[in-house]
Amino acid sequence: MRKKLWTISAVMLFAVMTLSACTGTSSVRHRNTNTETSTAVNADKSTGVIRKIDKDTNNIVIYSVDDGTKTIYSYDKGTTAYTKSGNVMSFDKLSCGDIVDIECNNTNQKIKKISISSRNKVWENTKVTNFKVDESTMTMKIGQSLYSYSDSTFVFSDGEEIDISELNSEDRLIVRGYDTSVCSVVVDKGHGYVTLSGDQLFTGGYVDIGGRVVKVIEEGMLLIVQEGSYKIEVRNGKYVADKQITVTRDEKTVADFSDVAPIVTETGNVRINVNVSEAVLTVDGAVMSANEVLTLAAGKHTIKVSADGYSDYSTQIEVDKGYKTIDVTLKAAADDETSKETKSETQTETETATTDSSGNVVSQKNKVTVSGPEGGYIYFDGKYMGTAPVTFALVTGEHVISVLYNKQINSYTVNLSEGGDDVKYDFTSK
Repeated sequence: MRKKLWTISAVMLFAVMTLSACTGTSSVRHRNTNTETSTAVNADKSTGVIRKIDKDTNNIVIYSVDDGTKTIYSYDKGTTAYTKSGNVMSFDKLSCGDIVDIECNNTNQKIKKISISSRNKVWENTKVTNFKVDESTMTMKIGQSLYSYSDSTFVFSDGEEIDISELNSEDRLIVRGYDTSVCSVVVDKGHGYVTLSGDQLFTGGYVDIGGRVVKVIEEGMLLIVQEGSYKIEVRNGKYVADKQITVTRDEKTVADFSDVAPIVTETGNVRINVNVSEAVLTVDGAVMSANEVLTLAAGKHTIKVSADGYSDYSTQIEVDKGYKTIDVTLKAAADDETSKETKSETQTETETATTDSSGNVVSQKNKVTVSGPEGGYIYFDGKYMGTAPVTFALVTGEHVISVLYNKQINSYTVNLSEGGDDVKYDFTSK
């Protein structure tokens, strides 16, 4: 009798241990949640977020939106699922990240009914692209709304669980939550990576990927782009070439221009950034768009910028091969008159600080060190920094660190600020 009980217990333990992710048998990455499994359900109704569905064992793992309790339910082929409005749907339509209402048998925790939650305060935002995650405060801003998240907030990409830091501004998300808390994030449209090859003729010019990503071409650069098909164009002065590429989620696409004959043009490219959105830009008397890449004939051009309430700006520029960025800061008319009458004899620390092209401060004392994975290729905002361990200057603001290691690329969003200790990262265990 004792041997029989031991056999039954071992089988049950094996079933629990082999519970897999939504895709079947693959293990969950990046998260180790210690919330205890519920062994007794006090009520036969509950609401929670789906973390795992195991079609081999017919088990489904739910985390309560009320207290984060983990419960493993069972189901069978006859279990029916319902939409939020109460219509019958296939059980296979359920997926990780869904928030569901459960009715079950208290005795064996077998699901009687499961439906997309219609509970008050449960919400869903789709096609989310305007978001920002702050790991220091464990908050997520979607548009103008601020939500909190916790260790029981699960993030999924292609059915696999990922760390929230792996989300990228190029991603499109489905975000679900309860009240002011985020319960799950599903990457609806993810990002991949693009590198250039055979681009020596275009180094120093710029690359434009479907209008989504426009960057100055640097040796060894890595570009993060939303998955999809694009026309990629490279320009450098009078040389221009383009081709079609397809970017696949989490994979690297090499755009090789060695087999593309460049078209020779007598033009150059310039982007004129103006700090006043309603300003009018003219180039040689013709009205053109500010804050966009312009293709102009090679040679000298006169630009003028004007806006109501601001002093006019005028200068001459030289357009040749390569890509230029010109920043124009219009001054309020009253401030400009004052500055003409009196000149300050001192400069503020901000005025003398080194800044990058986005206006972020490049620290003169703080450094960032990426120690692992050792030997991994490290990119900072797409710029190759070296192999780990590698140290470089801290640049304030939100940035993306990408790691290429063992033919796999992962990206992590970080927020950096100046004034404290040097920042150190080790992505070995990520």
